[in-house]
Amino acid sequence: MIAEGRVALNGTTLDTPATILRNLAGVTVDGDPVEAPSAARLFLYHKPTGLLVAERDPAGRTTIYDRLPRELPRLVPVGRLDLNTEGLLLMTTDGGLKRQLELPATGVERAYRARAYGNITQPQLEELIEESRSRASATARSTPISNAAPARTSGSR
Repeated sequence: MIAEGRVALNGTTLDTPATILRNLAGVTVDGDPVEAPSAARLFLYHKPTGLLVAERDPAGRTTIYDRLPRELPRLVPVGRLDLNTEGLLLMTTDGGLKRQLELPATGVERAYRARAYGNITQPQLEELIEESRSRASATARSTPISNAAPARTSGSR
């Protein structure tokens, strides 16, 4: 856009992206003022089984976006749930926040509920829990999430 001469600062067309801005006052694109991005918004969506967590599907299967109200802003899911999984899906308007919430290294707590078919013993459950904790502690590090409080997400797998 800068190379095309579409961006201006205080009426002067910019010819380099190496311009330091303290704020967006006086910045225009195609003559229209540039507004500050709106604050991130979070939405909770109860995903039923049979919907894909994808924007579109080449096979034509129904996606979560086919079921969301059209008047909502552009939303991106934080993580995903499988086609045959039902559960709570966190969605946001902010791609950067989505990434921070998804990264295991940020240490955002997650809770999952699962159903086991067949016989399972308490020692088997404890082994699964310990393996899960070992993996989480191996990848977790103390990294703050900017502009976001720790969140608790849940879903079933």
